[in-house]
Amino acid sequence: MKTRLCIGLAAVLCVALALPALATEPTPENLLGDLMGQTMASIEGMIPAKGQLTVTGSATVPAVPDRARVTIGVVAEDKTVAKAQQQTNATTEAVVAALKAAGIAEDKLRTSDYSINPMYDYGSMGGSKLTGYQVYSMLQVQIDDFATIGAVIDAATAAGANQINGITFDTSAREQLYADALASAIAAAREKARGMAEAAGKQLGDLVTLSEGGGSGPVYRNYAMDMVAGKAETQIQAGSIDISADVTMTFAIQ
Repeated sequence: MKTRLCIGLAAVLCVALALPALATEPTPENLLGDLMGQTMASIEGMIPAKGQLTVTGSATVPAVPDRARVTIGVVAEDKTVAKAQQQTNATTEAVVAALKAAGIAEDKLRTSDYSINPMYDYGSMGGSKLTGYQVYSMLQVQIDDFATIGAVIDAATAAGANQINGITFDTSAREQLYADALASAIAAAREKARGMAEAAGKQLGDLVTLSEGGGSGPVYRNYAMDMVAGKAETQIQAGSIDISADVTMTFAIQ
């Protein structure tokens, strides 16, 4: 009798220990339910949150430029690479010396391009014949004294420069002016959001996200420079430049 009772208790104990394992054993139904739950969570994450309003704002602050960058270059041609390089290098040295004499510091001069290009004569029969080489040497010159731009260009051309590719105008107060434009853009976006919310019968809530746009950089203007010797002094009129800022803001609404 005691033997049968022990056997029965042991069987009950085995069944009890096996139940948790059976309860946690994955089944096709459980796996399908988990997959559906994960899919719905992913879909819900892709749906924009309710009760939000996204607007953009922009602002522009005018400025008078007080500095400039100009690209000044020398181009020489010859039948051989060596002679074309010699001509270009010698003239470039003379241009650099003239720029320094005009008040440009050495750290304001930077070689922006140096290239050697073959020149060909293309015949009527479709063939080509090498006729020589063209060597370019280009300098980027930063001019902090805006009143001397014309004199600097004239000094360079007098020394032999035969390429003036354009002028970029900027202001030394760019950082502060951009901060002003950014503050105005934020204010404009907030006012726009408030008006839209009121028109929709909603109340504007807290700011959720704020992102900054690209803004504006220095203004490039392409000037055709007359290289004829004995011409009058070069005159540069920069006018004004615009410093702009853009923002995107998302607000909660209720």
